[in-house]
Amino acid sequence: MAQGLGPNAASVAARLRTMIERGHVMHGGRLPPERELSTRFGVSRSTVRAALAALESEGTVRREPGRGGGTFALHPNANWPLAGDAFEHPIGPVLERRMGQGQKLAVPAMLHDQGFTAGTRVLRTRIERADVEVAAALELAEGAGVVLVERLRLADARPLSWETMYVPLERFPDLLERGVGGSLWELFETAYGVRFGRITERVEIVLAAEPYAAVLEASLGQPMLRLTRVARDADARPIEYSVDVFRGDRTRLIVEPAVATRPE
Repeated sequence: MAQGLGPNAASVAARLRTMIERGHVMHGGRLPPERELSTRFGVSRSTVRAALAALESEGTVRREPGRGGGTFALHPNANWPLAGDAFEHPIGPVLERRMGQGQKLAVPAMLHDQGFTAGTRVLRTRIERADVEVAAALELAEGAGVVLVERLRLADARPLSWETMYVPLERFPDLLERGVGGSLWELFETAYGVRFGRITERVEIVLAAEPYAAVLEASLGQPMLRLTRVARDADARPIEYSVDVFRGDRTRLIVEPAVATRPE
């Protein structure tokens, strides 16, 4: 708990910090006003102000008074928006994604289209309560019910990625009864009537640690690609929060901007 903060203010500060660190609010982006945050978190405006003051003191936000002011996020790392991206195997393509061009393909379909035999192994499923990170990403109250699905993706019977997905339990109450070995996006569309809207993915380089190294059959400290994704429906409501970890030696990131850009 942040020093001097009560439990409610500390919880609000933690959730806002997670939203910023996970890129849900971009660097320099304006946070919602105090009144909206008060309603969202179910606390008083004074509690929100205390949380924002704590975040400002640690350098996570800056606050500007007066007309046109507000509270703005400060990121320790720069973000580079991608208009489109692709993943390619060193000896041939593994999967491609061009979300910026309105395409939405599941990993098995991408692998199949490029000549690989796709496989999926369900590692774990359960219903649990959303922690601070998951609640912030899905814009839920902390402790709200979520469905967790963890799966291992295979390309030609070799481990490619470990997927960890959270979806709101209220939106998908019987998901685990329907089976989660196939395309969940297709299931969301056909069984639940979801119309996908904006999908945001953030890519980071991480080093393999347990249990990822063992499951992905990689060495400890081996470079990995981590994709953190928030998918929203056509009404801009978050419906999925996922963290996918890909083997770095089997994955290459290719950026294909929709509009040509010139380096400054």
